[in-house]
Amino acid sequence: MRVCVIFISLVFLVSCQQKQKKEIDSINVLFYNGLFTRADVVSCDEIIYSQIIKDTYFEVSKDSVHAPQEAVILDAIIKDKKVLNEIEIELNKKKIMDNDNHIDARMKCQIIFVDGTIDFLCLNGYPVYGIYNDQPVKLSTKFAYLVRNYCGFYKWINIDQMKYFKELNDPSFEREKVVSRSGEMY
Repeated sequence: MRVCVIFISLVFLVSCQQKQKKEIDSINVLFYNGLFTRADVVSCDEIIYSQIIKDTYFEVSKDSVHAPQEAVILDAIIKDKKVLNEIEIELNKKKIMDNDNHIDARMKCQIIFVDGTIDFLCLNGYPVYGIYNDQPVKLSTKFAYLVRNYCGFYKWINIDQMKYFKELNDPSFEREKVVSRSGEMY
């Protein structure tokens, strides 16, 4: 009888632990300082932060947009608990895909949970697609907006390029206006 009670208690304890959702503590984000094209795709392993390389930009014309002189990887950390809760809700909506279709990576995230575990996410250039812990996934446009907005990504994008971002044109959720590289609101 005693063994049975211990066994039932262990089963209950393990099932309770499995049902607990993992709470996000912070997200470290590495991203490029703008949009660029390349003959071959960017792999997630290429997105590495270097403190030595700093972003610079040049002005195309007085009334035009600013553009980066070269592709530089920037870093940011998202710690706001309200934002992290929203990101967690959207992350839980991810859908597993059959293949990765060779995503062209532009952003890499380390999702750090309160329990100390770390998940890795690599986002496509115009996401709703990514690689989550080596698994191809489709993500919501709201997820892409939350991560990109709160890491400061949009301030590196030209206003004329913002129309190509699905998350900035999705009427299914409310969002704040974002500021472009030239300081214009979108």
